[in-house]
Amino acid sequence: MKQILKKFSATVGLFVFLFLLAAIPGSKADAATLKVSGKVETVGPITATESGEWHKLTMKKSGYIYITALCAYQDAAPSWNPCDITVYNSNRKSRLSDVTYTNFESSINSQVQHLYALKAGTYYIKVKMRSAVLTGYAADGSMITAPNKYAIISQVKYLTESKTGSTKKKAVAMKLGSTKQGILALTDARSSKNGSAGDWYKFTLSKKTKVKLTVSGESTKKIQILAIGATTLTKLQSLLDGKTTTLPKGTYYIRLYKTTKTDSGWYRLKLVKK
Repeated sequence: MKQILKKFSATVGLFVFLFLLAAIPGSKADAATLKVSGKVETVGPITATESGEWHKLTMKKSGYIYITALCAYQDAAPSWNPCDITVYNSNRKSRLSDVTYTNFESSINSQVQHLYALKAGTYYIKVKMRSAVLTGYAADGSMITAPNKYAIISQVKYLTESKTGSTKKKAVAMKLGSTKQGILALTDARSSKNGSAGDWYKFTLSKKTKVKLTVSGESTKKIQILAIGATTLTKLQSLLDGKTTTLPKGTYYIRLYKTTKTDSGWYRLKLVKK
């Protein structure tokens, strides 16, 4: 009988714990899975703004997500009330990015997209409204006061990353005619021009050669790219500018890095002989 009571007590204790977890604002239990179909998802009405609304995002592999939000939204008319969207790591303790979404457009499809580059893993996204009450004007000029809600569009793009080096010494060889691609994620370390963090590649020329480096991609701010080699700074800059450049024999290094913690983005490099 005592054993049965112990089992019953343990079961009740577990149930109470899970109930309390689900009831805590901002706990993992109340996070809705973020829909990443690229379609509009409407959340609300919002009755309180203190804890924010939580969404869970699972990245199956490295890539980037676009998030567009209309944060003070009503079917009849929009309002100009902004909101804050924060990306957290899997335990919700590390804030990876904070973006204020300001509503200057009447349609969510006209809003600015924000890009977040992320490694594979679980993340949490919090949408915090500035007000739980919407005040705006309908088409006929009448004032609207109603519980607030927001519209959000999320779309994930996965990217197969090329092997890269974490330091100059570990730079990965890049052959003429090859393409390399990768991301600088929110969780990656920031650096400076004189630092060493980032993605490193190298290529070696056995003789004087005309080459062209094409750089493409997208980021929250400009991803920094640096070229190192035994030639003039003018020629190295010409290479980075995407111009056909004649380089002398030797080994050259390409480094991509971000300068602030909240920067992120993706890139693609193509090196060809001309």
